[in-house]
Amino acid sequence: MFLRDTSLLSPTGMSLKSIGQLYSDLPLKKIELNTKQVTEMDLFFDANPKAFKDYAVQDAKIVL
Repeated sequence: MFLRDTSLLSPTGMSLKSIGQLYSDLPLKKIELNTKQVTEMDLFFDANPKAFKDYAVQDAKIVL
């Protein structure tokens, strides 16, 4: 799998979820979290470090 910097290829203001959906040939779907997980990332990390890492790494892949 090859990653590319897509920041200049997507419209300004697009969400990570929308950008991930642009590239259906790559596994770049945004991992969805519930509102509590988003607003309390520190507790999400404490409760499930693997899921937190998976979420963070996937977001980083999408913006590359």
